[in-house]
Amino acid sequence: MIRNRWTHLWMPVTHHMAQIAEKPHFLQNRLITLVLLAIFLTCQGMRAGSLSGTIRYEGEQEGSIYLKATRALSGNRSLLLDGNGDSVAIESLSDLSGPELTIQYWFKGSSIQSAVRQQSGGWIVAGWNNMHILSHDGGTGGIDAGFAVDGQWHHLVLTWKQGEPDGFRSYLDGLLVASRDAVDAPIPSHDAALYFGAFNGVGEFTNGELDEIAVWTRALSEEEVRAGWFKKLSGTEAGLEGYWDFDDDTADDRTPNQHFGNFLGDATTIESGIPGLDALFTDVLPASGDFSLDGLPNGSGYELTAFLDVNGNGRLDSGEPRGSYDSNPLNLAGDLSNLEVLLVEPPSIVSVPEDIRIMAGQDMEFSITVAGSQPMSFQWRKNGEALGDKGSLTGTDTLNLRISSVQEADSGAYSCLVTNAAGEATSTSFLLQVIESGLSISGRVAYDGIQEGQVQVTATQTQAGNKVLNLDGDGDYAETPLTNLSGDEISIQYWFKGSSIQSAVRQQSSGYIVAGWNGTHILSIDGGTSGLSGGSAATDGNWHHLVMTWKRNSPKGFNTYLDGRLVAQRDSAEGEIPDLAAPVYFGAFNGVAEFCNGQLDEIAIWNKALSEAEIAVGWNTPLSGSEEGLIGFWNFDDGLGNDLSGGGNHAALHGDAVLLEADVVGLGGGVYSGQIESPGAFSLSNIPPGSNYVLTAFLDVNGNQAQDVGEPSGVFAGSPFDLTDDLSQTVVTLTEPPTLSAQPHDTRVGPGETARFMVDALGTKPFTYQWLKDGFPLPDGPNAAELVISNASAQDVGSYSVVVSNLKGEALSRKAVMGVIADGVQLAGQVAYTGNPPGDLHLMAASYLPGNQVLTLDGSGDYVIVPDLIDLSGYELTIQYWFRGSSIQSAVRQQSSGYIVAGWQGLHILSDDGGTGAGVNAGPNVTDGRWHHLLMTWEGGMPNGFRSYVDGQLVEQRDAADSEISFLDAPVYFGAFNGVGEFMEGQLDEIAIWERSLTHEEIGNAWNQPLDGSEEGLLGLWKFDDGTAKDQASYGYDGELNGDAVIEAASIPMFGGDVSTDILSASGSFLMRHVPKGNHYHLTAFVDLNGNFLHDQGEPFAESATNPFNLAADLDGLFLDLGGEVRSVSLGFDRTQDGLLISWPTETTGLQLHRTDSLSQPNWVPVAGVVDQAVTVSPEDATGFFQLR
Repeated sequence: MIRNRWTHLWMPVTHHMAQIAEKPHFLQNRLITLVLLAIFLTCQGMRAGSLSGTIRYEGEQEGSIYLKATRALSGNRSLLLDGNGDSVAIESLSDLSGPELTIQYWFKGSSIQSAVRQQSGGWIVAGWNNMHILSHDGGTGGIDAGFAVDGQWHHLVLTWKQGEPDGFRSYLDGLLVASRDAVDAPIPSHDAALYFGAFNGVGEFTNGELDEIAVWTRALSEEEVRAGWFKKLSGTEAGLEGYWDFDDDTADDRTPNQHFGNFLGDATTIESGIPGLDALFTDVLPASGDFSLDGLPNGSGYELTAFLDVNGNGRLDSGEPRGSYDSNPLNLAGDLSNLEVLLVEPPSIVSVPEDIRIMAGQDMEFSITVAGSQPMSFQWRKNGEALGDKGSLTGTDTLNLRISSVQEADSGAYSCLVTNAAGEATSTSFLLQVIESGLSISGRVAYDGIQEGQVQVTATQTQAGNKVLNLDGDGDYAETPLTNLSGDEISIQYWFKGSSIQSAVRQQSSGYIVAGWNGTHILSIDGGTSGLSGGSAATDGNWHHLVMTWKRNSPKGFNTYLDGRLVAQRDSAEGEIPDLAAPVYFGAFNGVAEFCNGQLDEIAIWNKALSEAEIAVGWNTPLSGSEEGLIGFWNFDDGLGNDLSGGGNHAALHGDAVLLEADVVGLGGGVYSGQIESPGAFSLSNIPPGSNYVLTAFLDVNGNQAQDVGEPSGVFAGSPFDLTDDLSQTVVTLTEPPTLSAQPHDTRVGPGETARFMVDALGTKPFTYQWLKDGFPLPDGPNAAELVISNASAQDVGSYSVVVSNLKGEALSRKAVMGVIADGVQLAGQVAYTGNPPGDLHLMAASYLPGNQVLTLDGSGDYVIVPDLIDLSGYELTIQYWFRGSSIQSAVRQQSSGYIVAGWQGLHILSDDGGTGAGVNAGPNVTDGRWHHLLMTWEGGMPNGFRSYVDGQLVEQRDAADSEISFLDAPVYFGAFNGVGEFMEGQLDEIAIWERSLTHEEIGNAWNQPLDGSEEGLLGLWKFDDGTAKDQASYGYDGELNGDAVIEAASIPMFGGDVSTDILSASGSFLMRHVPKGNHYHLTAFVDLNGNFLHDQGEPFAESATNPFNLAADLDGLFLDLGGEVRSVSLGFDRTQDGLLISWPTETTGLQLHRTDSLSQPNWVPVAGVVDQAVTVSPEDATGFFQLR
């Protein structure tokens, strides 16, 4: 114990020795420490030594060099948790409330989930999805903990200080990882036990080792963390609430507070040396060269290492040059000199050959491009097996592999393993196909659209009589009795076609294995929900083959593939997959939620990790079920869902799941592709004879060599066909669904006038047009791009949209609002904008209600509770409110065992329908500081039944789960999670909760109109206009203000009044006709740079200086400046024998001369024949009015 304590004293001296000369103001204290240390070392008979020598680096990368000498502390023990039910419970430490907190620990393993966790109604978790999170400060939107799951020991720290700039911080190995401002509210008491390694001992388990866990009631400073992260504590440090080092094989607290812990499950302790714990000596060099580490205590077991910090983050990252002394470990007894550390770069693969298909008998040579430190060794492989020079093969251990006179037996997946002193790298496989007697397919790819790119042409074979599992995303799934996927390896593969791979293959209980979750493949024991991408093209509506492979504790042991190609990979976790003792489902989370939408086929689960070569060669080859390592295989061709592997795990279909006959393009034969630079002639050669060929092509607009949604594509009309001879004169016509290039505009007309709506579309013609009014088809609507409404009257008022369709798909336009104004007036003036890029200029004149009051919440403990509103259950729900501020977190929230949150990290979420991973977007830029109306509506089991709106416009929609919203038996809160955390910052008004789902039309027509409380289906309405949170609906669910919540006067433009909009194509004069008379008008404008008819962050915005104003008659002279300038431009008039010559200055870019016969009812028409800012008009036309617009 004395030795440990004095080593702790020694560390500040050695760690900062090099800084004494640079910082003389520290000298006095450090000399005192040196004197004390010298006395101690003399008394103990110990001596200080040094390590010196040279760091060599011969590469081209640059950066500081970090030098480190470490020793592992003898006799140290750590807590071992296997990720399967293990944890430690600290029952007595139930209150971590207060204005400051620090949690720190050492970790080694694959998952820090719940490393240190306290949770009841709220939570404190130092380690959750690789973040640190606090329920009262951002909830699950915490801060990055740093990458600590690489199987090496790392030290993690969370510090938090109330209301401080950068008061929420995380550190990894003594270095700051992330920081942000802390909320100005103390951590509340959660009145729950503290756990190491689990969520209350029942789930989300840590997998790995923990040690030196410390909890402080103060926020350690950055200087304290940097100076002490590697030191053992004594337990007596000021502010230390609890400290557990496990060195006596217990979870006893070393502080006087005696927060003793109990081991749960298989939790145990093991001996574990942590490099650097209580013995870390570092130095930083500006470049390679000589080094010296002085003042090291004599002893054995020193490891001397160094790395080049290329990215400047102070830690060793993948690919950075690193090295170690050849004779590690070192025994230090005095001074050791002439040590040499050579920094080497691990190899990296720069490029590999493309797949190639050739006729037999040709000579081939393949080469790869690599980077890294020399010398390197090379080993070429075929289908994962090492090759040697033999017969036609030469160069198998060089950069260049040569095969003379290739034969069909040479076909396969080739890769190369490259090795040097720093590591190894394996190239991705490329496929060699050797065809003995190949045929050709030639013809032409036709396309008349405007998109550009190379064209991918592919001939594939399909399997006759194939059946697939069809799931509609609405309660459909298949369940198997396969319950145990435990072990060191696994592979899951399947074919998919559809819009959502959610839960394609899923097993879940206390942990989970999901091959298809939010576009990723995930395992709870390896990174949790931070999985690997399944490939972005998987949901483009075409057939794709997906594979997930995992091998325990292996470099690049976690891999995903799409259509035989590697998509993503990373090193795998150390722990094995546990027995989850739960059925495997196809297409659902345990049959209750997160349903897959599409078709599945050839589902296979293996107890081994398929190699990249095996996948490259066999991804499109049907299985038989007898393959080695196969524990389940379902191809559905028997129409029953039987398991063909012999395991007897037959799948039972539920809901509307059905087996259908369908061709899976690419399954059951070869795939033969070619590329041409643009649409035109093509030729595919070296294709073997065969049957059931399908010829397809697509325009690769984004150049990623994969077919993506919206890219033009086509199929040869003669498909499928048998190929017995060369096939020529084929035509593949590329078609594309319509996309709207111009949307219909809102319009206002007087009674009896004519209104027009127009749309323009790109895509493959012919188009079909179906015009809608208030969401319903117009019986007499024209099949045309323009809708003309003559002799307008009040019955024509509504929203108009159009569906444009062709054989490839359809597009729905925005809803344009039509108003018929009987006694309107005009607004006229100018809009200035000379910025770049250009965009349409949107004008809006909106009146608002006077005397309005709103709820103001400052984000620091403020909220409203509605104690009696505890039941929002049912099959329908709508929540709406006005908002202005910086955070909609918890705007309207109910939560107990489940939750309903209209405003959570930019989403609306329901625990009964996808949870936090499948909400709908609340809307773009709703936190831009301006008033916005947000609405969430949900109707169970309905297509597009889960929708969100901003300012009356649809933002996002998806199918709703076919289930009921649960009875949560908890109060509704405005602005907080149960009054303890995740506080909203901003203002709320006109909060309404409905027990029915409002329709598109109801929302579009009334989003900006005040409610009175008598509306059908209204559960509660809180207007705040009486200075209270009283419910204005009939049920009397009155709210109570808490914290500093206050109600104050505030005007909301657009709320409770009329809204009139116009669109200008360029800056200049404007005239808004038929604007309703009214009071408290605001006139605004913005530049719609992205064409979405919404004002987005960064788009120029302006308000009229006359706001607010009353409108009882025509108003002229208004001005809005969007960032340009308005110049006084005079038109010049000269009479000539031909008429009137009109001219103007040249510096009027963007303006065009217009003419009208009347200013009271103007119809501005562009003047033709302009040349060089001048035009001559006839005497007849010269009697009108002219203006540059």
